[in-house]
Amino acid sequence: MAASFNPSRRELFEVMREKEGEEKSVKSLHVRNHVLAKMHISDVGHETTAARLAVSRYCNDVHTRWAQSSRNYDIFIKKNANWLDKRYYG
Repeated sequence: MAASFNPSRRELFEVMREKEGEEKSVKSLHVRNHVLAKMHISDVGHETTAARLAVSRYCNDVHTRWAQSSRNYDIFIKKNANWLDKRYYG
């Protein structure tokens, strides 16, 4: 993954929320495209398997935490504040 782009998990969560109401796969693709754009990768063929899996794991983790928060934004933010403020890569 590109060291020059290391967003907080909160940033990626907010990117995911831009597709609120959409299917999980649409949200994951939106986050993946955001990460690729920030890494200046325009050809999906240049994306590594590790990058694709990292986004998938992150999105699955968010969905699990979201469900545990009764799908309530305020509860999610409060319960996951420390986790959200950590960097995506590390």
